Amino acid sequence: IIFSMRSTYGVRFGTFTNNGKGEFVATPSKATRESIITPMFTFGCVFGSILAMSLMDRIGRTKPLALGSFIYTIGSLIQTFSNTIVVFCIGRFIAGIACGVTMVVSPVYIAEITPKNRRGAMGLLFNFNLQAGFFFASIADTLCLKLIKGEAQWRTAVGCQLIPAVLFMTLIWFGPETPRYLLMKNQDEKALDVLAKVREKSKNDQEVIEEYTDMRDKLKAEVTDGVVRWGQLFTNKFYLYRIALCCILQFLHMLVGVNAINYYSSQIYKDYLNIDAAKWGSWLVVINNLFVVVFSIPALKYVEKAGRRKILVLGALVLAICMFLIFLLCLILDKTGHAVFGVLCVICTYIYSVAYGWSWGSTVYVWQSEIFPLRIRSKANAIAMMFQYAGSVLVTGSVSILMKYLKYYTFLIFMAMATIAFIFSLLCIKETKGLSLEDMENLYSIDKKVNPKLRGDQDIKRDIDNAFDIKKC
Repeated sequence: IIFSMRSTYGVRFGTFTNNGKGEFVATPSKATRESIITPMFTFGCVFGSILAMSLMDRIGRTKPLALGSFIYTIGSLIQTFSNTIVVFCIGRFIAGIACGVTMVVSPVYIAEITPKNRRGAMGLLFNFNLQAGFFFASIADTLCLKLIKGEAQWRTAVGCQLIPAVLFMTLIWFGPETPRYLLMKNQDEKALDVLAKVREKSKNDQEVIEEYTDMRDKLKAEVTDGVVRWGQLFTNKFYLYRIALCCILQFLHMLVGVNAINYYSSQIYKDYLNIDAAKWGSWLVVINNLFVVVFSIPALKYVEKAGRRKILVLGALVLAICMFLIFLLCLILDKTGHAVFGVLCVICTYIYSVAYGWSWGSTVYVWQSEIFPLRIRSKANAIAMMFQYAGSVLVTGSVSILMKYLKYYTFLIFMAMATIAFIFSLLCIKETKGLSLEDMENLYSIDKKVNPKLRGDQDIKRDIDNAFDIKKC
């Protein structure tokens, strides 16, 4: 929407210019400049992920979230008061660092503090809040576009980021540290107190004591050798297999084309659907975000019943179909000029956004936050998130140029990527519904072969069996 502020933001950063007739037209460097500005945020996210790796094992889960909100506030201030494209990009980069930290830590925090029978719903709630943020941001940007004139237009729109940043920075200090991190740091009594608090029960409650005891015994056995070193991540097949799965999953998470819809939807409406973007484009983005928020609510109820794998498989299939229909309708519209096909295309983009929100937009984070043992959780999650940002940079940095030369045929590329995501999730993703985080180590058949801890348990069992084998006596 901010890209649509031609006379203010566009002129300031060289994407639009006044042609002398009172009209603001795109500059020859518009696509290039947008391809630099847009992914700069994602470049920052990559560095934020690297920072999150060390922070999570050293200072916990809540403190990195507080630090991230502070960094985001600084980045937002720089963007709001910038006067050149270089300074604006620096602000986006700094804000991206903050986003990288929080997007690695938040799913882990949610997974570690939530009961196993509610992790899926809480993961969707995490995504629901993100989508609600997009919705309110689109409303704020649209109101700025329609009601404010001059430089204050885009500066106010960008400055609205400060509201949730400051609010989050304030509220996060009231969030408790996760019991699992406290156990890893040998703060057992405090871990029990926190667990009882988040379960809203007394620490003498039988269910709390059983959950705490099971969590403590398994975690103490798991982290006996301490946090895994970097070299072990890539030499131990048990770790490497899970990391590879999540890296591919996160890469596909972006390659299905969601950022093409999010960042360039206004341009899609104008260039390929013949809709007056200046008049209706921003409101169509608002409606799209509203649809995503509203239709994400029913998914909160059914995610624990459906499971993670089924949602990923069906979601990828729906995304592939939507991308094909968007391409087909754009093609027909281009050939016939009938507006009805433009309306149908807009509906397909809405369906795509809704399907993405309740499937790949949320479930990928849930599955990833569950699949790693505590001893590698921070490093492995950060590595996987880097592949999401790599995919995001690839999409946001190329889609404007692709659409310039390939036009609506670009959507066939995303259809192909969604099809690959469907095949990958069908063949490679295992169901984690109903399992505790400490029971994830025996999920794949390869685990028993390559996990030394599981092999140790099998060796003990075999020795016990042999000791009581009468035939060998």
